[in-house]
Formats: sequence, C-alpha cells, structure tokens
Amino acid sequence: MTGANGHGCERRAPARGESVDDLNLTGAERGVLSVARCFFHSFARPESQAWMEALSETEALFGSEAGPGIAHRILGVLQAVRGARRSTFMFNPARCPSCSRAVTSEERRLMLALVAVGRGDAGSAHVETMLLCEGNDIAPVLGAMEELVEILPERRDMVGRRRGLLGMRG
Repeated sequence: MTGANGHGCERRAPARGESVDDLNLTGAERGVLSVARCFFHSFARPESQAWMEALSETEALFGSEAGPGIAHRILGVLQAVRGARRSTFMFNPARCPSCSRAVTSEERRLMLALVAVGRGDAGSAHVETMLLCEGNDIAPVLGAMEELVEILPERRDMVGRRRGLLGMRG
C-alpha cells in the first residue's frame, strides 16, 4: 500500500534525521529500532494495533523463545522513556522503505544510549539518556536498557560480566 508520499506511509514530508547506517548498529540493535518503531506507531495510533506487528517481528528476528521476552523489555524501555520525557518522541515509520532508513534525533539518542549500555560505556550512556529524557530522571530508563541488553543475542555474553557496572540500578 502506498501512502501520501509514495513511499508506503502517510508522511507528506521527507523522512527526518540522519541515516540509520551512520549509527553502525548490530543486527540485533537494528531489530530493536524496528520493533520500537512499531510500538511508537501503536502509541500514536492505537487503532493500528501495531503492537501485534512488534510482537510478530521480535519472534521473527529473535525466535519464538527469546522474541517475546525481548519485545517485553523493549516495551519496558519505551515506557520508561515515555515516563521521563515531557515532549513528543518523534519517530520514523518502520514499514516505509524510504523513511525507515533515517533516524530522528530522538531515535538516535535512544539507540546511542542502548549501544553505550551494551558496551559498558557509562559516560556515554548517561549523557545520551539525560538528553533523551530531557534532564529528567534517567535511572528507570538506564535500568530498563540494561535489562534489554542483557538478553539481546549479540550482547548476552558481555553483559553478564558487566552487570551493575554502570550504576544504573539501585
């Protein structure tokens, strides 16, 4: 189905942001971004029931055993972010071939924070999350990110050795 812009979505302007490729995300991290976008769509347009697509995608990407837990933890991160931010979280649609190749500034901060948590880079994780959360409490977001990173396939071995290193949990 083609939307108003001819790219399969309803956006009338070009996609916002820089290229997803510029973030150098792993396959798992790209999957997290795509699933997060489905959840964002569901928040913005509940009638879309895009949360069901998010669940299906995590199962397709991460398998029937790990997928539901990963979806739950992605949602936990997003809910923590939603609780901390006061302004609207701008996102690009997951299913538009053109728009999905770019990240908004909010998506960029979210993913850079998640990458920093996965690498154990406390300084970058705190800075990106503080900016993402607009100066509000970052502890719930960092804690949720640590829980997500803990079960992502490409990060699982590294996080077990770093658990709590970032001081994200009380």
